[in-house]
Amino acid sequence: MIAADSTFSAQFLYAVNMRVQKWLQACKKAKSRVLVEDSYLEFLDLIWSLALKLFFTLLPASVSNPKDNIDNSHREPSKKQNRNNKEKSEKEQVKKTLVKNPTPHLDLLLKDRDD
Repeated sequence: MIAADSTFSAQFLYAVNMRVQKWLQACKKAKSRVLVEDSYLEFLDLIWSLALKLFFTLLPASVSNPKDNIDNSHREPSKKQNRNNKEKSEKEQVKKTLVKNPTPHLDLLLKDRDD
């Protein structure tokens, strides 16, 4: 038995998306709907390639296999990540330095619940 391709659904959706995008581009450029070629939306050849187990589409490089282990340890954190880490560490320091008021204002205390 042949192992299932883990990127099959991405390949299929990519193939359908490319056809729809080409059709939408044609609609955008055409002066009239009558001038738009609808053959992009005829999926009979795609269905036959699936039925005959001949379907294959090369995915763009931006679509990666989730099972691939990508090592990002060599990358430096972005400025935003540095800023977020700095803000988190400042918040942690504030949490550590919070002190309970030994003499709170009586009007500002929470009321006791009468159960």
